Amino acid sequence: METVHDFDTIDVKLDEFFKHKQRSRCKDEFLNTLTDEALDECTIPEINLNDFEGMSEDEAPQDKQSDSEGDDEDKLQFQYSTMIRRSYPIRFKKCDSVRLVAVCASDREKFQCPFVVRDSWMSTERSFQIKKMVEKHTCVRNFRSANLMDPTWIARQFLKEMIRKPNLKSKEMQAIIQSRFHCKGLLEAVKVVLPRVEHRQCARHVYANFRKVFSGIEFKNMFWIIARSTVEGDFKLNMEKIKEVNPAAYDHLMARETKSWCMEFFKGGMACEAVENGMAECFNAIILDARKKPLLAMLEEIRLYMMERLFNLKQEARKWVNNVCPGAIKKMDEFAFDIKTWFVHPSGLNAFEVRNGFHSYGVNLEGMYCTCRLWELSAIPCVHAQATIIYT
Repeated sequence: METVHDFDTIDVKLDEFFKHKQRSRCKDEFLNTLTDEALDECTIPEINLNDFEGMSEDEAPQDKQSDSEGDDEDKLQFQYSTMIRRSYPIRFKKCDSVRLVAVCASDREKFQCPFVVRDSWMSTERSFQIKKMVEKHTCVRNFRSANLMDPTWIARQFLKEMIRKPNLKSKEMQAIIQSRFHCKGLLEAVKVVLPRVEHRQCARHVYANFRKVFSGIEFKNMFWIIARSTVEGDFKLNMEKIKEVNPAAYDHLMARETKSWCMEFFKGGMACEAVENGMAECFNAIILDARKKPLLAMLEEIRLYMMERLFNLKQEARKWVNNVCPGAIKKMDEFAFDIKTWFVHPSGLNAFEVRNGFHSYGVNLEGMYCTCRLWELSAIPCVHAQATIIYT
């Protein structure tokens, strides 16, 4: 017969084990100064701080807990989740048997960070209660807080999960930690620092992961048709086609944040309809050696490279036989490969309807806009715009 695990019993035994271990390793000296080195040696269980915002500050209770061992246990229940979740440095200004005061550990004269948490010992409940919290930080984040995630801390987080699923893979654990504690690096940092800037993923990288599960020329063609869909109707139609072939492939793509790699969701006016980041890859390859140098030397080398590149491009532009970039002309030829099948119908001043069988799009020459959105995305006339220009 299989053993039935009582998770409540597991919690109690686990708490006793960790508290005993923490008592032998964590002293008041640790609590008074929460440094990165000390954090590497000790972890603290987690509580939610967000429910106590806005509470008024009361006087700390005068009755102390006589059992010093119990004091240590309850102090260690206080987890400043900002250290992991939000990467802000925290230190304890006061720490005794009746009171805890935590403030931001950044340079106070430089940042004047207002973050503070005040706790008082509740003798009736045998725990610390948050009396006041100013959650706002004005300092710079310290991303070294990942040091908190030592093996003991990870073991505590995943104990129940590993009992339920003994074959839990390390990649799955990593994904859970990333989603739960926001350790997603540059991707998430860009969203925080530049919340209104459009972020795009490389469709080639998305396809590389897609191909590992759904390989074959049929899936490849369907993926790139979806990625290059410029209007909502085409996107939904193409997604339904791949859903009919394999519903799992449809679910896989929908879970990959289609807004960041499908043209239908891209903002117009950027003069860039690329779904791949080949330009960024080329630039990264060029500055590979420069990135190994100190900051100022690196920036100086990149500046010189960009200056020489712009000069060379200007020299190349002098060889053009007309005022239009050869690259734009080549792209116009690609857009207009079936231009003979589109028929133009005037519908007003500078407004036209371009049709091909059951497909129709509106073109406004004055506004330089086509309802297929390709002209808006690339700043290069699409096949419908070109057919309209020829018609006029």
